[in-house]
Amino acid sequence: SIDNGKKLAIKGRDLKTLDEDVFKIDLFLTSLELSPDRQSCLNIKLNYLSLNIKNLQHLRECILDTNSLKSIPSELSELTSLNRLVLSNNNLKSLPDSLGNLKNLKSLHLSKNYFEAIPDCIFQMESLSFIDFTSNSIKNLDQRLENLSKSLKIFYLYDNLIEELVVSHFINLTCLEDFWFGYNRIKVIPFEITNLKQLDWENNYYSTIFEKNPIQKPPIEVCKE
Repeated sequence: SIDNGKKLAIKGRDLKTLDEDVFKIDLFLTSLELSPDRQSCLNIKLNYLSLNIKNLQHLRECILDTNSLKSIPSELSELTSLNRLVLSNNNLKSLPDSLGNLKNLKSLHLSKNYFEAIPDCIFQMESLSFIDFTSNSIKNLDQRLENLSKSLKIFYLYDNLIEELVVSHFINLTCLEDFWFGYNRIKVIPFEITNLKQLDWENNYYSTIFEKNPIQKPPIEVCKE
């Protein structure tokens, strides 16, 4: 159970033959996990998500990682109680704008997909405290990230294609505690990043990871200090 509700997990071979009846009646499910068993059934994956998922109105957690999803139905936006959405390791390039209606969403996992930009809907998710874009193809950030300035604490951009950290794109994220931008193409780390006072440069290495960038300014030796 989760938060006095119920959790349903369907994995392995049962995942490939998922019955549509799962979505027809909301049995007060608060957690739904539809991910293959990583040890033995990685070839058994979901290719699409049923539109009837909108019926599970009590869902607070939805785990759909390690499938073959190329799109997410806009009906998912009707699950306004969602706190955590896991879509990592799929084939996603975009998200429907309607997901911006998920005002209670706090944790969004999108690593190992094919995003080239941060989807517009994310800038409307005013409760987001955790975003993971590790291992995508994101090239630029967006000034609209300031919409998340009161909530965003953990932001993972590790292993992308970002060439420049534009100050105006991140300077207002004053709640940031972890900011990972290693394995990108960044040559300059703006001095203004030191204004993000919640980043613990001195005592917590994992608060800011910038390794494996072609950093020229300041010199990498200075950064490490």
